[in-house]
Amino acid sequence: MLCAGAVPFGAARAQEPTPPPPPGQQPDAAGEHKAAEPDAAADHDGARAFVRGQLVSRYWLRWSGGKRDQDVYETLALDVGDEDHDAVTGHFLGRLAADIDGHGDGTSPFFSLQDTRNGDVDAQLYDAYADVHRIDGLELLRAGRQTIDETPELAYFDGVHCRSIPLGSGALQFGAYGGVSTHLYESSPHGDWTAGLYGECRPWGGGRVRLDWMHLEDEALLGAHNDDLLGGGIWQTIDTVQLEAQYTRLEDRDRDLRARAAWAAPDSRFTGQLTWYQLLTTQRSQALEVDPFFNALHELFPYWQVGALLGKGLGDHFDVDAGTDVRRVSERAEIGTFNRDYERWFVTVNAHDLLADGLTLTATADFWHSVDQDVQTWAGELAQRCGDLLTLSAGSYYSLYKFELFLNDERDHVRTYYFRLRHAASHATDLDVAYEFEQTDLADFQVLRMGFTWRF
Repeated sequence: MLCAGAVPFGAARAQEPTPPPPPGQQPDAAGEHKAAEPDAAADHDGARAFVRGQLVSRYWLRWSGGKRDQDVYETLALDVGDEDHDAVTGHFLGRLAADIDGHGDGTSPFFSLQDTRNGDVDAQLYDAYADVHRIDGLELLRAGRQTIDETPELAYFDGVHCRSIPLGSGALQFGAYGGVSTHLYESSPHGDWTAGLYGECRPWGGGRVRLDWMHLEDEALLGAHNDDLLGGGIWQTIDTVQLEAQYTRLEDRDRDLRARAAWAAPDSRFTGQLTWYQLLTTQRSQALEVDPFFNALHELFPYWQVGALLGKGLGDHFDVDAGTDVRRVSERAEIGTFNRDYERWFVTVNAHDLLADGLTLTATADFWHSVDQDVQTWAGELAQRCGDLLTLSAGSYYSLYKFELFLNDERDHVRTYYFRLRHAASHATDLDVAYEFEQTDLADFQVLRMGFTWRF
């Protein structure tokens, strides 16, 4: 789920579209993404089994007043072959969803995006690709449904991606990709294309430079889009400091700039991060990959946003994080419902193994300020680890809006109370049970989630 504490009075659209689960990640029992676990299926020599995977079974029960909804999800991830031994390997990630109560009619508070399909069963194919190995001059040759997340915008398509081996002392590499764009909930892919070229190198110690060109075609209901996006980035690591800067240009206009600096001092348990983003030109109707929110939120005018985060470990039992986010629209006259100024200040305190072994207490205080309103929120969680197999947790948090990614459902001004149990039944199986009680301005909602994960 996605939640935020500041969006009603000025949330900017997400700077990048929300992707489907990327390769190597699967939804957990609560519907969120997590990295795949280490292979459970390995022979006695430690070599990978030819077929490995993970099956996640989830049951959701939601109710409010006299209405309820029950759904079942089956998510399967498969990896076939071992790149160290096999010339061809494959990856698959798909999900099957079934509405137990029957097809929604649009009036239920639990009506979801999958209910827009015909029938009560909805199948989604997220990834399905094959990698061909040991081709002279190529580090990667991949064909099928895939994602590339290092591009200026997420490339998600059915096609081919190839990348050369590093060349010379600067590790110069070139890559190319292209195919039919994947828009999961569009009725037809006709006229939708993604293609691109990129090059990167490591010309000096700790440094990396990358240049990208993306061509995106999207035949939308209100007209076709043909967008060319250029991007450049530079990354530098100096001891424990990481620096990066990125720039994109859309057609003949400078689009945006972003920069980040992060550092860590493990000996003193001190970390810090500074981020800066600036939208340079008005974001209008473009190909879906460039701006997936235009149809709902319309134009997004230029703004800048700065964020800072500091973390410090105190003694053996405490960690403290504090930070701020400041956002300003470049022209005061362009402030609108979904494009406003705001400030956020927060502090999080984590106490672990203080009163008992395995007991963790986390508390967060937030303060949001805008011209229209000030919001002060709190969140807290108490978690107890019982050995290596069982973890119990309970807590509460507040969201100005709460969005369920899998269900395409949004509710405003939500105070959530939750309880969760996670049990590792074996090295290959996990059980996850969670209950949530949500208080909103209009009604109260209750959610029961049960999940079982089997790794093989």
